Amino acid sequence: MAETAAQKKLIVRELLHPKVNKVVPILSELGKNDKPLAYANLVVLLKTAIKRYENEKNLIFLFYAQNKLIGSLSIAKAHTIVNSLEAKKVAPETVNIRFLVDNKLLDMFQDSTGLVTKAVNQQIATQTLDDLADKVKILLINNSKKPKELTKNDFKISIENFNGQVIIENVLESNDELDIYYYLKQGENKSQVFLKHVTGILNKNLAFSEAQLASARISEILQSTGFEATQSIKISTIKYKVPKWLYAILAATWVVLLFTIIILILSIARII
Repeated sequence: MAETAAQKKLIVRELLHPKVNKVVPILSELGKNDKPLAYANLVVLLKTAIKRYENEKNLIFLFYAQNKLIGSLSIAKAHTIVNSLEAKKVAPETVNIRFLVDNKLLDMFQDSTGLVTKAVNQQIATQTLDDLADKVKILLINNSKKPKELTKNDFKISIENFNGQVIIENVLESNDELDIYYYLKQGENKSQVFLKHVTGILNKNLAFSEAQLASARISEILQSTGFEATQSIKISTIKYKVPKWLYAILAATWVVLLFTIIILILSIARII
């Protein structure tokens, strides 16, 4: 299947799900940083995606296994396959990527420039690092400081059996509690920026929250203040966005002030 510029591309791959301890299919959209969605089986994944994207006639599914793209399906062909499997009463739990390969149901994806393959590999590498974000261990190595005095140099952060780096980007204090922002790096690949919220610093009984995306946290905190985070989601790139209503108030104030000055000048002129 040849690529066209207008195609929305969904990546389908399989992963060992830690909560159910079995391999499940996961779905993510190429070019988006959203956490991949896991499904009970491949039939459920395809049916859900087909329904959600039914108006995306050019959409294609990209299937990734054995560290490479192994094939693709148009949304129309995926729909046909699902209908055929249901008509033949094939047990959904038996349908996986290997099933599609063995039954020669996948099309070959033609990536003449190699750009799509590169983007897929990069996104999956990032997602793989993202999956490790909650496994980081944070240790306060300087407990003689007050919370507002602590910096990223006062913490040690690591992951067991990880041959990359875990880098603290920033530490922000509020009401004697901290948000520690960090990301993972392995070779040329980086995870998104995550944070863990830290409490109990004053009584030396530290407790850490689960990892959450920094972009989500920043949006949550600043949404109603007129602030927004840039797409790079680095804490240092937060910029101020003046609300439109504030522009209106400032403009009205300047008009009133200018009118007052004109009246004052005319009054002085009459006196003279």
